[in-house]
Amino acid sequence: MPIDVTCPGCHTRFKVSDKFAGQEGPCPKCKAKIRVPDLSEQVVVHAPESFGPKTKSGEAVLKPISRRETKVSGKTWGLIVAAVAVILAGAWWLRDPEGNQPWWLLGIGSLVVAFPVVRSGYAFLRDDELDPYRGTDLWVRVAVVSALYAASWAAITWLPPLVGYDESLDLLGGTIVVGLALAFGTAVSYFAFDLDVGPAFFHYAYYLGATVCLRLLMALPPLSVPIETT
Repeated sequence: MPIDVTCPGCHTRFKVSDKFAGQEGPCPKCKAKIRVPDLSEQVVVHAPESFGPKTKSGEAVLKPISRRETKVSGKTWGLIVAAVAVILAGAWWLRDPEGNQPWWLLGIGSLVVAFPVVRSGYAFLRDDELDPYRGTDLWVRVAVVSALYAASWAAITWLPPLVGYDESLDLLGGTIVVGLALAFGTAVSYFAFDLDVGPAFFHYAYYLGATVCLRLLMALPPLSVPIETT
């Protein structure tokens, strides 16, 4: 039976064969000296007795609730990577040093880029202790969050010029606008995906950072663009 060993130097956990019980040797990672416990020193954890009604033979009548672990499939990751590649290629193809991209194209792009960012961000940041969203429920939430994220991006992009900024935000204006957007996006992610406040903040910041990178790739200012008003 394999023996669980923890290195006292780097705290790496691994298993060794029971034939090395009681022996010493170097850690395969940091080379610190490790002593393999004897078999008599192994701690055996017994499962607690089940509560509730039992049959005459002692078997539990009520079955425990099993938690089904859900991982992102390779196919889903492949689609996410392919979508990101297409978006990057499209942003480069639409690059215009004079910044003459039409507003409707930028609006569509902010929504398109949201889907892979929102889905992959949830996979990385979700609480592993909670049963994850899956199937239709997951994709509906991804669609709603993507739409709200894109709406917040539109506010960041078009609101500043409409209230008096010509091309880009100064430090104070940028701090206020981005701060409000981060608060809004954090709340959306918090309620939609049951994320803690910290992961919810980084989920939206992930999207905001992706849009800034794409705008720079398209030779646009990172936050706002001029709006022609009549």
